[in-house]
Amino acid sequence: MESEALLASAERSKAVIPLMFGTSAAAAMLSLVVSPLLKELAKGGGVVPFTNELLLLCPIVAMFASSVAALAEFETASWAEAARNLGRRRFSTRAAVGRSWQSQTEMVYNKDKRETKRWISFIWGISPAPIAALAVGGDLGFKAIVATFFAAAQAAYYFAAAENAVSRATASVALKGRTAAIAETYASQAWRVQALLPFTSALASVCAAFAAIAVEVQPVGSALFPALGALVAA
Repeated sequence: MESEALLASAERSKAVIPLMFGTSAAAAMLSLVVSPLLKELAKGGGVVPFTNELLLLCPIVAMFASSVAALAEFETASWAEAARNLGRRRFSTRAAVGRSWQSQTEMVYNKDKRETKRWISFIWGISPAPIAALAVGGDLGFKAIVATFFAAAQAAYYFAAAENAVSRATASVALKGRTAAIAETYASQAWRVQALLPFTSALASVCAAFAAIAVEVQPVGSALFPALGALVAA
């Protein structure tokens, strides 16, 4: 079934989101350790090279995971919507089909619009975390923690949004499968009844032939064969 293939594509796109969520969560936990550890080493007189780079490593990893999760959620939602909309035009009215019809120019425009939305989702996946970090006070270590946890929260949101889209598509595909199964059952019953028609037609022809013979032999009993023919035809 074509809708099941689209649903499988949505599941495949969603599969990367739990990994990105786990990566961002691990980066958030690590950021809580790195910043105090570097502060303790600095108080003890130790010199730690690349201190700022180590502080920024966790938020960079978390924001990268959040942006990938945003793109995966966008693809998942697109495949899930395609699975839900498949076959909808077949059960729509003529006016609804006319409103949803698109020319070649409109289809190209919608494709470009979809590409634009993909880049917008990528920007939304990567930009709120540094904005939130810049909005709060504190040193670089605290800002890195805020950015990392904000990116992890975004990844969790994209995970939940993808699950919601896939669950709605699954319900729609299941309903279509149920409708198709019912239609197939009724079609099988119709074919079973139709299979009796050649046999009944042959019996009716035999009764007509015997009635013609009986008219010549015994006219009184010839009325029995038309009655049998009518009974078989019924």
